[in-house]
Amino acid sequence: MNKARIIELVATLPRKSKIYAEAKADGAPVECDVQIHRRACALLDPAFPWKYAQAFAQLRQPLPESVVEHYIRAAHAHLSGRIINDEISEAQVMQHGRWATKRGFLEALLLLPNLRIDEIAVQAGLSVSIVMTYEQLFWNVRDRRSDEMFVNEICLPNTRLNEYRDDFWETVQPRDLMLRAAFNNDLQTIFQIFGTRISAVELPADVSAKRAKARIMADAEFVIRAGGSSSNLPVLDSARRIIAAGEKNVVPKRANGDDVIGLTALSMNLGDSIMANLMGSADDSEYNARLAKQDAERAAGNPATN
Repeated sequence: MNKARIIELVATLPRKSKIYAEAKADGAPVECDVQIHRRACALLDPAFPWKYAQAFAQLRQPLPESVVEHYIRAAHAHLSGRIINDEISEAQVMQHGRWATKRGFLEALLLLPNLRIDEIAVQAGLSVSIVMTYEQLFWNVRDRRSDEMFVNEICLPNTRLNEYRDDFWETVQPRDLMLRAAFNNDLQTIFQIFGTRISAVELPADVSAKRAKARIMADAEFVIRAGGSSSNLPVLDSARRIIAAGEKNVVPKRANGDDVIGLTALSMNLGDSIMANLMGSADDSEYNARLAKQDAERAAGNPATN
């Protein structure tokens, strides 16, 4: 269901309906335009088709003749008790709190652009009809995957800032992680979070390390660009350690022989770094032998060494 159709249906909702009812802390209704409020909520709600049918069923009113969506009419008949629909009953079960992780797996798969409904049904262990019913009524996203504001809202409702809290990994729910992976079109990560039996793609250790470092550095750069360079965040500490470790291994030289990277990694001042370099040379037998050879050539009058 696209945005234009949602707006059309919102306009047909009964005035007395409690759909998207909002109240203040003291229970008093919020003073705002009801139509604008409903539209704002509906445009960001994947379960709008179900709530739309529910609004009419609760008031014991028939649906408007303009409603041609068969799944909304089936939901209305089911909620009114006229025709009990087994597929809708199964889809309702997935709304239960005990099914939060399994629901997150299905919802993440439905967000991926390259998976067909039948493929999703196989991965989720459900029938095609149940997956279609769930998507149509409770997770109506397939027609709006190009709507970035909508997808951002359902995958990252609190933006990415939660990722940089110290306790993010300990407090985040698996469903939220799978939706974040779907946001990045990362099927492999969805499988791994859910614990599917499909084997993970194994990469060489150096490739995995390179990817991990690149992601940490990208996250650290994002924090800095967003103004968090002075914050006490684990990702910044990780980035500093990666930089320090890399500097110790690369060791480029200045023209004067100072070890620039060693200076940074060891927090030495310029004089200390030069002195350490000279002291290290004093113990280098090859370097000393070369100096002795040059001294001997100079003593013999070899102009090439003067």
